[in-house]
Amino acid sequence: MKSGHYIEMLWKRKIIIISFYLSLLLPAYCLSNARCFYEQLKNVYSQDLEQGKGLLYYGETISLQQRKEIEQIETDNVAYEFRRDEIIPGISVEKDTTIKGCGGAIFSFYGKSMLKGRFFNANELFEGKPVCVISDSVANAASLAINDKIRMYQTSFRIIGISREFGRNIMYVPYEMYPLIYPDQFMQQEILINENIDAKVKEQISVRFQEILKGKEVTERNLTEGKKESRLFVKKMIWSRVAGGIGVSVFSIINIFVLLLGMMNRKKEQYAIRRAVGAKKVDVYFLFMKECIHDMCMAMVLLIVTFQSIIKYMNLAQEITYDLVSILGIAGISVAFCFILSILLTHNFMKQPIYLLLQKEGE
Repeated sequence: MKSGHYIEMLWKRKIIIISFYLSLLLPAYCLSNARCFYEQLKNVYSQDLEQGKGLLYYGETISLQQRKEIEQIETDNVAYEFRRDEIIPGISVEKDTTIKGCGGAIFSFYGKSMLKGRFFNANELFEGKPVCVISDSVANAASLAINDKIRMYQTSFRIIGISREFGRNIMYVPYEMYPLIYPDQFMQQEILINENIDAKVKEQISVRFQEILKGKEVTERNLTEGKKESRLFVKKMIWSRVAGGIGVSVFSIINIFVLLLGMMNRKKEQYAIRRAVGAKKVDVYFLFMKECIHDMCMAMVLLIVTFQSIIKYMNLAQEITYDLVSILGIAGISVAFCFILSILLTHNFMKQPIYLLLQKEGE
């Protein structure tokens, strides 16, 4: 078939192809949204954190000397954070960015779903290297990439990673950078402690932090309960999306069935004439299935080509994870359903007498 004739044929069948496309688009959205929440599930506190607490206070960071004293007691189960919300010069975002300092055994408490690059290594945390990890929303808003630099006050931070943070504007920096970017300033601080350790060590850490934080107003929070609540919420969101995806898929299957039935009704006279002049059953089967699967495959190609652009245009990047394998899986299942339904419809068509198929409606 010449390209001009093929394009003309596609144009004539545009309504059917677009209908198939919409039948694929809705399940793809639900599955991608569920996948996004699954990625978020991996962002909550570590699976190993069976029992932990956070000590929240307002003030300066724990000094290097004090942290060294703590490390002499325990090195793998204590981490430090500071956070401050502010506008980063030169970065235009709709809301403030949370500057989050990370130190100590931060890897024991939560992992990061990295889109590009990596999170800090131990050397960068310990020595306070001028590097940073930014959230995808900050990267997208400011068109930033790996190895670009962000200047805060008198310090330039090289971007080493971009993490998925589900709409939150966050910039992670090593804990040791606090004196350089916020000299003599107080802000929200938190000490993270994994209490699933030897009782004697746990007591020593508790006593030392009581001495360090003496005179400060300290709020204690249960990290374990927070982790459980976060996981429960995210799991509920995942299952709600999966249930929605199943419901939409059922609707899509019904829609595909109606489309195929309409195609069969429009073509029944043509197929009846073919039967009358001696066409074999397999020929009619093949002809109808070829048209159906061709249209579904075109819809599948259209979905793969446009899905990512739709995510970007509709500003859905924070709630959808583009996964080509999942998209292809949905498309493959839809093609299989299309194949099965076309066989059933053709089989039913072949059982009807030719004279009934050639009758005009109303005769």
